[in-house]
Amino acid sequence: GGAGEMVNSIIADMPQYVTNDPRGFVLRSAVPAAMAEQMQDKAIQVMRSMDCQIKFSGDPSAKIRSMNIQGPLLNISGAFMLMMRHYIEIERSSLSGLSIQG
Repeated sequence: GGAGEMVNSIIADMPQYVTNDPRGFVLRSAVPAAMAEQMQDKAIQVMRSMDCQIKFSGDPSAKIRSMNIQGPLLNISGAFMLMMRHYIEIERSSLSGLSIQG
């Protein structure tokens, strides 16, 4: 669909000097601290497959922690999408485990 095609178009149009920039890039996202714990195992898998670094920073007792993804531009973009998919899957599975009584 529309957004997927737009992302593919951006990637196709991206010059190699940008995607291969040796300095790398960092994406930072806030995540609930409880969710950061659940995302650790997936982060290890994503780091291996996407050749990037993923670290959760901030006080574990705080409500919000920071997820930092560092590496080449396309690698961190893909890693971010995979981690957000996992985040939503964790949310959905915890919500489906709740019984709603009316």
